[in-house]
Amino acid sequence: MIRAACLLHDVGKCYEYVEHVEDEKLLDPDPTYATEEIPHSLSGYALAHEVGCPLAVQRAIPHFLGEVPKRTLEAELVKSANSASSNAITQSAMGITLQEWVDEYSQTTD
Repeated sequence: MIRAACLLHDVGKCYEYVEHVEDEKLLDPDPTYATEEIPHSLSGYALAHEVGCPLAVQRAIPHFLGEVPKRTLEAELVKSANSASSNAITQSAMGITLQEWVDEYSQTTD
């Protein structure tokens, strides 16, 4: 369940970031999901539900605080794995921690 949730936890990004996709490659996104107003983990949850993923996998996809009333143990593990891999990728590619990147990015968008 955890492996499946880890593989699927970002699948909703295909709906959250549609403005970054070339028009000819975008095939009629469902306006129910295709918006930055709905976080990708929630649209990912909906997509997992639509295709019949087990409930335990569905419930592990929304892993950020505030998205669901209570995170499952599986969601906590997905969150930890996501944080570790994101930090490792950021350090390897940019030579800074993920928190340093977040701090820098949030300053430029304020």
